[in-house]
Amino acid sequence: MKISSFILTLHLDFNLQPSIQDTSSSTSIKDVSSINDVYNLLSNYAEKLMNSSRENILKTLIEPKDKFQYHNYDSMIEKLKELNNKYPNITSLYTIGKSNEKRDLWVMIISDQPLIHEPGEPEVKYIGNMHGDESVGRECLILFIEYLCINYEKHDYITQLVNNSFIHDCPTGRLDKKKFVEMYRQFYPNGKADNYCKYAFNRFDTNNDGTIDFQEFLLAIAATSQGPLDDRLTAVFNMYDFSHNRVIDQKELTTIITAMYDLVGETDHTGDHDPKKLAAHIVAQLDIDGDKKLSKAEFITGCKNNESIRRLLAPNI
Repeated sequence: MKISSFILTLHLDFNLQPSIQDTSSSTSIKDVSSINDVYNLLSNYAEKLMNSSRENILKTLIEPKDKFQYHNYDSMIEKLKELNNKYPNITSLYTIGKSNEKRDLWVMIISDQPLIHEPGEPEVKYIGNMHGDESVGRECLILFIEYLCINYEKHDYITQLVNNSFIHDCPTGRLDKKKFVEMYRQFYPNGKADNYCKYAFNRFDTNNDGTIDFQEFLLAIAATSQGPLDDRLTAVFNMYDFSHNRVIDQKELTTIITAMYDLVGETDHTGDHDPKKLAAHIVAQLDIDGDKKLSKAEFITGCKNNESIRRLLAPNI
């Protein structure tokens, strides 16, 4: 069986993008060629911000020049308008209604295209002063806005945060399974994402609470894109091990190959394209002890020694 004949069809990237575009549908699929680089950069920064490198990164940020002060309602509006006037290309200021005291509730949008809801670009909402006497929350957001504005196009991390969002229409800051599937559908509009996302979601949702937060998302991206090869292949193996019994059998492998077919819109399941036959061939190739199952060691060793199988089962690893 020619494993290589499936590479163009199934050369998938678990970091939410096809590694090789199907030329027949390239005009209808959003260009996501740089998304991996962006998420890799953001995940690198996230890791550094959680370890001893944190202070070094913070020192590279440009600090606001104005002396810190607490803002009342009028001075807050003045500050927001000042930032909007100074950075009109990445900000937009508007109101969403009135408070109980009939004061305008102001919102600042920060984005590379603040007046456009770009298809597929997620959105995040931060709220300060949920209660009237919580002045620290208001000041934190004003400073956050200023940091983003003054560091945009001067600091790579901040620039990428402004240009690329994580959450799409999800004010709680989390993705549930429905939103996760919707996100995949944007990258694979000609396929069926539901089956594949069912398994991918479980790899991202590390605490099994039914949602994916930003940290889980970045850690999942980092697991298959950074570090030693064995560790990255382990992350893929864990995703395929649906039953969590530390082995992958032919049925599980058939299921994931079928889901990958559905994801990219592959409808030919005959002959060498039959997922069951392909799974049986792969197990036969990698199964060292003859139990017709793949242990983690067999999976890792097989993927490392057989490039065609690795590109099929663990693309971009």
